[in-house]
Amino acid sequence: MSLWRDIGNGVTMGLARCEKSPETCIVILQHKHAGNGADCMAAAVPLAVPCRAGNKENYWTVEKAGLELTLSPSISCPCGLHGFIRDGHWVSA
Repeated sequence: MSLWRDIGNGVTMGLARCEKSPETCIVILQHKHAGNGADCMAAAVPLAVPCRAGNKENYWTVEKAGLELTLSPSISCPCGLHGFIRDGHWVSA
């Protein structure tokens, strides 16, 4: 299940439920590739999500939840998109 909404500056945010821990979400950012304009996606996994292996650099802290979602640190996509989710909106870095 996912819920999508426009968070501004050409970025749409989806919240996908984690199969191993349904009470948690993975944040997915749909946007246009910064270089060629093709459709592109990036993801951020909140620190509390237990369904992803890796070290702390692979996770984000939820500073605010709900419609005013705020994550830190910034999110960077390999295509060049870089910014923050602050108060439920995309803020370019």
